Amino acid sequence: MHREGRRLYWDEDELLGWARDWIARDAEPRQKVVEGRALLSRAELARRLNMREQTLADLYAARETSGHPEAVHRDGRRLYWDEAETMAWAQEREAAKKATLTPVDRSGEPDELVDAEEAARILGYASPRTITSYLARNVGYFPDPDDVEGRRWHRRTLWAFADRRSRPGRAGHAKTRSDQR
Repeated sequence: MHREGRRLYWDEDELLGWARDWIARDAEPRQKVVEGRALLSRAELARRLNMREQTLADLYAARETSGHPEAVHRDGRRLYWDEAETMAWAQEREAAKKATLTPVDRSGEPDELVDAEEAARILGYASPRTITSYLARNVGYFPDPDDVEGRRWHRRTLWAFADRRSRPGRAGHAKTRSDQR
């Protein structure tokens, strides 16, 4: 509406109206029941699965290879999926990903402190250098040693770390909603 040099000014009422319209465009119902069938929008699936909507869109586009279920309802441009079918697919997908992770040795005393070499063996890594690399390159991914001076971990710390791994070949673990912001 007005410009002073590089600084722009807008009419407050028009700007607020535009913002309300912009927000309302995504005011889709996240859940519906159609013919007795519980349906979920992509936004609701993303929320429940702790995934980005774009990731789900990509999986849907590649559904022939990803196995993503077909949408069962369309409301304008919005797609909806059967809740039970999609959640079952997501559980199977997560289980398949976890099955490709290195096997974990859960023997031994949980409170026993172990060095990097034994930690690597417990986690199924070929070398303790994997742990050294995680500590150096992916701060916050691998747990800090329980015994900092001796650089040793409790077995239970390593087991807890292994339980939250999610992606083979990448330094990642299950995301929470706060991680995605």
